Amino acid sequence: MAALLPSTARRSLLLGALSCGGQVLGAPPQRVLVAGAGMAGLWAAWALEQAGLQVTVLEAGHRIGGRNWTVRPGDTVPGPGGQPQRCSFSEGQYLNAGPWRILPWHHRVLGCAARHGIALETLSALPGEAVPLQPAGGMDALPRALAQALRSPVRTGMQVLGAERGGAGVVVWARGVQGLERLEADYAVLALPLALLGRLALEWPWPLRQGLQAVRTADAIKIALETDGTWANGTAASGSHQVLAPCGSLPVAQRIACVYGNADWIARHATGPQAQPVARARSLLRPAARLATRPWGQPLVVQWSHQPLAGGAAARVDPGTAQALQQGVPPLFFASDALSPLNGWQEGALASAEQAVQALLAHQQRAWGL
Repeated sequence: MAALLPSTARRSLLLGALSCGGQVLGAPPQRVLVAGAGMAGLWAAWALEQAGLQVTVLEAGHRIGGRNWTVRPGDTVPGPGGQPQRCSFSEGQYLNAGPWRILPWHHRVLGCAARHGIALETLSALPGEAVPLQPAGGMDALPRALAQALRSPVRTGMQVLGAERGGAGVVVWARGVQGLERLEADYAVLALPLALLGRLALEWPWPLRQGLQAVRTADAIKIALETDGTWANGTAASGSHQVLAPCGSLPVAQRIACVYGNADWIARHATGPQAQPVARARSLLRPAARLATRPWGQPLVVQWSHQPLAGGAAARVDPGTAQALQQGVPPLFFASDALSPLNGWQEGALASAEQAVQALLAHQQRAWGL
């Protein structure tokens, strides 16, 4: 654990808890419910288990990873209006629909990969950027490894609806395949997108409720196409979009390239039928494929505002609300990359998760009079 937490000040409390298993001798194990199996939720769950707590992770969707999402052949992707798209890439091809690179200063993410034995490979760098890395075979190797390291499997298909203080702990209400469930624990860590957090049935302090209602979300889009892998020029970027070259060699050499666009690009090129952004992406990719013998095909469009459990590609919250969420409202604590200075990065999600774990363990120690 020490190797994964670069700040001595940040890790001192957590390491202290680890040294005694996170428990007072003779006391029953403390139970924690973690809502959300994205990178923040999984990292918090793993760290809490290392501290000796009993953790149950609830995930509304039927996959883990949150915005760490690798789309593979046969997967279904919601499109505009909820219309499903079926990924028709060739076998072994994939798209990292969310985060697609790890930079050298992402020490937590790199530490996670090293600890769990995840092989990394280099990618094409953007102009002026350090050479990035990715897990060989797709970014989703990270959440898979974290989930497999947990003592209890993630409960998918469990949508958290609300929480309330119950006795000395917390009661979480969730809807799953068996209907509405009432779950009790000593603490809860809510690692949900901030845009969705404000919709939960919680007894929020009024300033915090106002702050969550004012969360601003950002949209983004990736239009992916497949060719024969012949790439004539390097990765390109402009103010509103990036052209990302095929990258990766495992399980097979990649032939998927994509155009990544922000909200401005979407407003100009992706407000009509899905054929519109696909045609624009083909025009941007055509120069890069001038040596290819096969035209760009098998289009797939991932627009984050169309993903119902994501709440957009990123969120922005005012500093006062961020600070309040960082401190938690015991027995509730919160984790999200939007609560970190590294907003929009997996590294920020892990940093926020560490902060939530630190706040929870500090509250636990105060409650025990330590």
